[in-house]
Amino acid sequence: MARSLERRLAALEASDWWCPECGFDGNQTNIEYEVIWHDDPEEGDGPHETVYCETCGEPTNFVVTWLDLE
Repeated sequence: MARSLERRLAALEASDWWCPECGFDGNQTNIEYEVIWHDDPEEGDGPHETVYCETCGEPTNFVVTWLDLE
């Protein structure tokens, strides 16, 4: 039986587990967010797709694009 995302996060928050690679401990309130705008398509810095932690599978960088903007 599949558990909901909220139940899985609650289980992580209740445990002492944390990811040794990215440091995520299951507590969504401890996440630091940073928004970076890349206006110039020639800018090559930053990921071009969402990046996930190889150890726990949590996303470490979200990439949002607007394909119709010029």
